[in-house]
Amino acid sequence: MTFAAGLAPLSHEATLLFLSQLALLLGVARFFGEWMRRRDQPAVIGELLAGLLLGPSVLGFVAPNWYAAVFPADQVVTDLLSAFSLFCVLLLLIVTGLEIDLRLIVQRIRTAAWVSAGGLLVPFGFGLGLGALSPAEFMSGPDKRMVFSLFVAVNLSISAIPVIAKTLKDLKVIRRDLGQINLAAAMLDDAVGWILLAVAAGLATKGEVTVQDVGLKLLASVGVMGVALTVGRSWANRFLSAVDQWAPGEASQLGAALFLALAFSILTHGLGLESMLGAFLAGILIGQSPRLKSQVVHALELFTSSFCAPIFFATAGLKVNFPALLTPSLLTMTAVVLLVATLGKYIGCYLGGKIVGLTHWQCLTLGSGMNPRGAMGVIVARIGLSLGILTQDMYSVMIAMAILTSLAAPPLLRWTFQNVPVTPEEQSRLSSELGRAESFLNSLRRVLLPSRGGHNVEVAAHLLGHLSHHHPVAITALFTSPGGEPPPAQAAEAIAAQLLRSQGPAPRVMHCHSPSVAPSILGEAEKGSYDLLVLGATRDRSLSPVLNEVLKGSPCPTVVVQAHPNFEKPGDQVSFKRILLPVVGTNYSLRATEVAAVIARSMQATVSILHVVPPLDGESHGPHAHQLSLTFAQQIVDHHADLARRLGAQVDTRVLEDHSPSSAILTLAAENFDLIFMATGIRPVGGQDFMGHRAERVLRGAPCAAVVMSS
Repeated sequence: MTFAAGLAPLSHEATLLFLSQLALLLGVARFFGEWMRRRDQPAVIGELLAGLLLGPSVLGFVAPNWYAAVFPADQVVTDLLSAFSLFCVLLLLIVTGLEIDLRLIVQRIRTAAWVSAGGLLVPFGFGLGLGALSPAEFMSGPDKRMVFSLFVAVNLSISAIPVIAKTLKDLKVIRRDLGQINLAAAMLDDAVGWILLAVAAGLATKGEVTVQDVGLKLLASVGVMGVALTVGRSWANRFLSAVDQWAPGEASQLGAALFLALAFSILTHGLGLESMLGAFLAGILIGQSPRLKSQVVHALELFTSSFCAPIFFATAGLKVNFPALLTPSLLTMTAVVLLVATLGKYIGCYLGGKIVGLTHWQCLTLGSGMNPRGAMGVIVARIGLSLGILTQDMYSVMIAMAILTSLAAPPLLRWTFQNVPVTPEEQSRLSSELGRAESFLNSLRRVLLPSRGGHNVEVAAHLLGHLSHHHPVAITALFTSPGGEPPPAQAAEAIAAQLLRSQGPAPRVMHCHSPSVAPSILGEAEKGSYDLLVLGATRDRSLSPVLNEVLKGSPCPTVVVQAHPNFEKPGDQVSFKRILLPVVGTNYSLRATEVAAVIARSMQATVSILHVVPPLDGESHGPHAHQLSLTFAQQIVDHHADLARRLGAQVDTRVLEDHSPSSAILTLAAENFDLIFMATGIRPVGGQDFMGHRAERVLRGAPCAAVVMSS
């Protein structure tokens, strides 16, 4: 293996040492994180404690030889661990950005700005005063007091977004109003804090800082955030959509998201800002994209919380040497710095919150949330040490302050949040967000529409067009044929025309010729990572062996569409005004309700939600059995009706008694209904009947158009 000039290969010993450090940090951090979680405490506390135990504070003090063997003074390995820790914090900030609700931030921007201003200015002023009054022994020289005071002020005024975000997530309050305000205020704090750091570093290196330097930093910060949160949203969505279209699947989406985050990190770092700001902004933009699948978010969150976060926080804990602080002067200085830093944040955030009308406990909660300095404090301290502004003792004091404020944040936030009740408006928003997160429709991105032409597929295309009004959906029309002949031009045109009539997207047209139609459809469904497979029923209104094979092997929910018996010629206008929706209270029934409600809202149709129960004989089942059965049935239809109404559909409900649900459905459908929309589970019956007898009977006997959606 060859290496570029000046780039030495990593030795066997260094590689072994680095991997051993990662394994040890991960194992101990995960153990203590889980230990704290089981005691109803945030995992971040255990992860920070793991670093303290493995670092000079405990292991280095109790067993110095062991500590020196595991964490020797090897600059190469130390740099590797620092670089890897940076990568971990970038991922943590990406995941944090995914949790940001821009609409809520915009609504609360005045509150966040005032809290940020108070949480920045008051600690900054306290820091300047502390620096001016500090003993000379903590400075590298008597002529450095001004720049020393400036570094102390910057360190006291910043907040650690990674620690804040991890704590809020561990406490499950990150989606609450105060959680979002906390993150927004911390983002503003850090943006200004890095500008102040640049000013302080400029004074330390050049002895002066021009107005031009400050102006450029300010312009770069405002410009990056402004562009990212406006046109950047559109750019990011287009990029993710293009990647998803070119190479569909969770792996491609995850890779594209990480690439985008790294690109933003490079951009902000190249502009002289912090790379973490770029990762955080990228996470916000990625989270706003409707193309992002929940599976991708889950995978990224899982990897970050189980691997990156423990290593990052454990590494932060390694940097503290508490025994070295046990001298009277250092212990006193540590206590003073910790007190001034904490009071500054609490007072500043409290004043800022009161200006915008927050309650006492809301202000205290924001003070608790803004108090941790974490890695940001460590970075500022390291810069001050490397520039010769801070002595080693003052550096240790600053590191201890950063770690202690981070350790104090989780219990303080838990205590203060318990005294902030959830308002009805906030509860409604949280419930709505939970519903959207669990919604089948919100995960619907790609739809496969196999076709050989025909009326059924045309109706399916029309329905898909209306379904796409909920959010953008990419539709692929797959024409299958046993031979090599291309699809008839009029077939593709008919699908496109129906999509156009319903104001849906233009379809992507594919042609597959194979003697085995079903495997071709299933192969494309698997390869393309589709979320929904839509099929037309056979012309004789039955489930063919091909259709059964596709239903059995489909990797995603499947919809079978049967046109109205009088839908005679291609190009006929499709119109549904009354939709009958039989439900049974299952999850797949809820999926069908979502789809039917969105289509009904777009078509301005009315949805009649039906549940059929068998008649009960009072003598055989008890006097109250019949009423209980009807009550339970009404609860089922009411639950589905509430969901449909939330999606904007006009709804009415019906409960019928009949020994044959399919007969009841068909009889009611004959009463001037245009469409039957029902759900069913997939189950093998005799090797062929995968949708169940009820679904087949409805498809065969429907006096109107019919749709059956399988799980």
